[in-house]
Amino acid sequence: MVYPINFRRFYRRRLREAKETWLSSRSVIATFILSSLSLVSLPIALVHYFCARGGQHKVRVELLQLAMLILNLIVLFYLLNWSQYWFLVSISRLFDLLYVLLFLVFVPRKFYTTGRALLLLLIEYMETVVIFAVSYLHIQFISPVPVFAVGGFPRSLHPSEAFLFSLGTFATFGSGDITLRSDVATALPILQNPLFYLAWQALCIVLVVIYVVLRISNDAGRRQNP
Repeated sequence: MVYPINFRRFYRRRLREAKETWLSSRSVIATFILSSLSLVSLPIALVHYFCARGGQHKVRVELLQLAMLILNLIVLFYLLNWSQYWFLVSISRLFDLLYVLLFLVFVPRKFYTTGRALLLLLIEYMETVVIFAVSYLHIQFISPVPVFAVGGFPRSLHPSEAFLFSLGTFATFGSGDITLRSDVATALPILQNPLFYLAWQALCIVLVVIYVVLRISNDAGRRQNP
């Protein structure tokens, strides 16, 4: 199958998006963060770009979102036990999601109706929950001591428990008997520290809320001023 796109068009598009971010926000920090995310998410972004034909095919975009969610679920429940390197695939996908969310916050687009956009956001929401569950499993694998406690007893989490902990954190309603051992976590290096990933997850929550508010307010404004 021959796609009507190439690497040069992909790089030109990323440069154009960085320029649009600068013109829309006039923020050096925002442009730098977006450019950095563009670099670290490059492998997954290339897959996304070529499979969805540069985002021009909306059905392919939606199918790819579902495929990425299923892939991360497989990583969580099966592949991570086989090799910890699968963690890098999930993290790369997280960087790609952050890139898309930040770009849509700084440069709002009108590709989808509100309902369709929120449906895609729900899929990305669940994917982000799964990615952070993968992160927590990876942390406890590389940590020299248990960083979580279940029912007050320190032990390693099962994939389903890591998913519940991530979902409870993302939805801000807690995760029941699953708790983080903060006294142990504070003594760990930053890349092994679950508090670092909790802060990162909180940032994702803020971005999702901002995007939803902007999407709904923009749609309401278009209805009032057709």
